[in-house]
Amino acid sequence: MTTVEVPQQMAARTRWLALVVLVLAAFMTTLDDFIVFVAEPALQRELHMDAAGLQWVIAGYVLAYGVLVVTGGRLGDIYGRKRLFLYGVWGFTLTSFLCGIAPDTLVLIIARILEGITAALMFPQVFSLLKVTFPEKEQGIALGIIGAVLGAAAIGGQLLGGLLLGANIGGLGWRPIFFVNVPVGLLAALAAPFLLRESRSTTATRVDGPGVLLATGTLFLLAFPLVEGREMGWPWWTLLCLVACLPVGWLFLRYEQRRTRMLGSPLLDLSLFRNTVFTRSILILLLETALGSAFFFILALYLQSGHHFSPFEAGLAFTPMAIAYTVGSLATSRLTPKLGTRILHLGILIAALGTVVTFVVVSMTTKPTLLTMLPLAILGFGNALVATPLPGFILTVAGDDAAGAASGSISTAQQVGPALGIAVIGVIFFSLLGEQHYTTAFSITMLCYILGICMLQMALALGLPRLLHEQA
Repeated sequence: MTTVEVPQQMAARTRWLALVVLVLAAFMTTLDDFIVFVAEPALQRELHMDAAGLQWVIAGYVLAYGVLVVTGGRLGDIYGRKRLFLYGVWGFTLTSFLCGIAPDTLVLIIARILEGITAALMFPQVFSLLKVTFPEKEQGIALGIIGAVLGAAAIGGQLLGGLLLGANIGGLGWRPIFFVNVPVGLLAALAAPFLLRESRSTTATRVDGPGVLLATGTLFLLAFPLVEGREMGWPWWTLLCLVACLPVGWLFLRYEQRRTRMLGSPLLDLSLFRNTVFTRSILILLLETALGSAFFFILALYLQSGHHFSPFEAGLAFTPMAIAYTVGSLATSRLTPKLGTRILHLGILIAALGTVVTFVVVSMTTKPTLLTMLPLAILGFGNALVATPLPGFILTVAGDDAAGAASGSISTAQQVGPALGIAVIGVIFFSLLGEQHYTTAFSITMLCYILGICMLQMALALGLPRLLHEQA
């Protein structure tokens, strides 16, 4: 197991002030996952952005973040977590500013990718620094505070984005959704040198550079043609890229196997995937994260571009789903001990029911209102019953000795899933939108995409034992 060089215990007041700094960083990275959705129509209108550009603005951030988050954690172990945290905070603040001043689509996409890279340097250090800052008896409280803030950032992201867009501060339009990170980042960056103490691993491992490159190449060859192909009429090179991602992915897996045997510290610990329960659980998580962000992506377009909701009204439309998700997350603490992995079956069935009910309501409504969005609460509750307990299930299967590697797999799945989901759902939605009204395109896409994911998840979940300690 990884050991850490623990600094001398901080005074209580300093510890809790340090937590504020860590919370600010965690808040920014999560907020940027969600605040962009309500700005989609404004981005398209003001930057003359096509559908592919819009997908890259959102997917570029999470893809860069997901591919590099494990490497960011390793760099902190080697060179110092405080140092990498500061690099990440300053970088994230700067790239957020660059996003806000971007003059065109290309510059915004590049800035978003850079923002994802800096998030991958910053976010892994949050939990490592928390662990060495707080005594064990206080770590649960500190983790709970960070968890609550992450939930608030996810729930409030669309509302805050709607408020900023509706206010049109200084005539800046969508730009304040990125500028909002600047004062938060500056506060964290200026306070961190005085409140955080350096720590690093005493058994620091090497960074898997070739693994990062091969993984990035595989995901790029898969995502790029899916995003660009429809806009360009599916030229021959898009199909070539999709075919090429298979041998490049195979090379990545072979290299990771060889690195595990020869050098250790692979980007992806493939030994964990010999356990079919672990593999099934990670795939369910990947599909779950691919569902959420992709659905938010088309919902914002449906409400604003299709039915002229204001950004704030669109943010409000997300609220029932977000509140139900929070309630479902809290309910898992009571349900999981009773149901075990059967809670996943329950959540998948509820999510499928919510999808069907929403489809029926939307199909029967000429113009949606906030009331017609209430069935989304059913979907949100079901999603929570799947997404919330899954990381715990995965860590249980992996065992204490492999907890670090399993956490890396979880973080990667949670970020790569949204990028791939947005690429896939964009192909379906924008293809239908070329021939159908927004309502038809949205309802058919939602029904096919979400029910398809639910069916795949159920097929995987049915193979899990009820009590995971049987397979641990």
